Amino acid sequence: MISGGIVMSTNMFGVPVEGFAQKSKEAATEGIVLLKNEGGMLPLTQEDKISVFGRPQIEYYRSGTGSGGAVNVEYATNILDGFENSNLNIDETLVEKYKNWLKDHPFDNGGGGWACEPWFQKDMPIDEAFAKEQAAKTNKALYIIGRTAGEDKDNAIWQGSYILTDEEKENLRNITKAFDNVCIVLNVSNIIDLSWINDEEYNGSIKSVIIVWQGGMEGGTAVVDVLSGAETPSGKLADTIAYSIEDYPSTKNFGNEFKNLYEEDIYIGYRYFETFAPDKMCILPVYNIHRGKKKYSGNQFSQLINKTKTRKIKRACIFHSILTFILEFRKKHFAFANNRCFGI
Repeated sequence: MISGGIVMSTNMFGVPVEGFAQKSKEAATEGIVLLKNEGGMLPLTQEDKISVFGRPQIEYYRSGTGSGGAVNVEYATNILDGFENSNLNIDETLVEKYKNWLKDHPFDNGGGGWACEPWFQKDMPIDEAFAKEQAAKTNKALYIIGRTAGEDKDNAIWQGSYILTDEEKENLRNITKAFDNVCIVLNVSNIIDLSWINDEEYNGSIKSVIIVWQGGMEGGTAVVDVLSGAETPSGKLADTIAYSIEDYPSTKNFGNEFKNLYEEDIYIGYRYFETFAPDKMCILPVYNIHRGKKKYSGNQFSQLINKTKTRKIKRACIFHSILTFILEFRKKHFAFANNRCFGI
């Protein structure tokens, strides 16, 4: 191949760079955000017997839509692959039930056109009797919720996009009624409404919430590495999750065809919430921007990690501390500079 008079080798076209898959996995792992973890729900252990609910355990979203998602990879692991390569005990009969159900409910790509793929895929219904049947033979449940979005397919304030579907809510009601220990795994491209996590109708059973995002070709393996405690969920949020979409000051001014009004002035994102509306941050302050639990707490996790992983945790936390300092420094000095400028 000749480009600009330079002969270029084509030997590497389509050949993955050596070590890329491992780096991809590391990035996916380090980006996972643990939002909530109570009662020793995570990490999962060999003693646990686990029911894994949710279509994305098999049809894992490795990326969103659009140019960023239209990437060919040599392979992609799903969450089920991760479990099969771990020492964790999941209920295989439930897995087979999902596989059989998917045969009659294939993936909907919206016809294959640009930005035609829907934001979510219909999930297998879980009725109350079946949930109780699973709870009789397993002690913990994961419910995986999947969403996609991307170029020309931004999230919208619709069920199945930013908001849970009625079917997902019904599944959650039945799962949380049957199980005392439930972990919500969010395989999403960006934040969704989480105001429901502590709703009374879920009986206090949602003990853990973790955002695994869309982790690329090794994403499924990365998810289970974190769920098992083999790796630590050291990711931090890049957005503030509010109780309601209406709590964001940009909502009422967003989407104008001709202009956007930044009514919040310099108080964009977390600056607005921390300054004017700390009570609007969803559930706990830990849901705020650049927040997230640094690691699992308690003896369970400390027994699972070695010195190397401890150093990795420290590096991740040190980096987070430096980033937080820079953000706070910029916030204070930017505000001061603007006040001074406006005073001239």
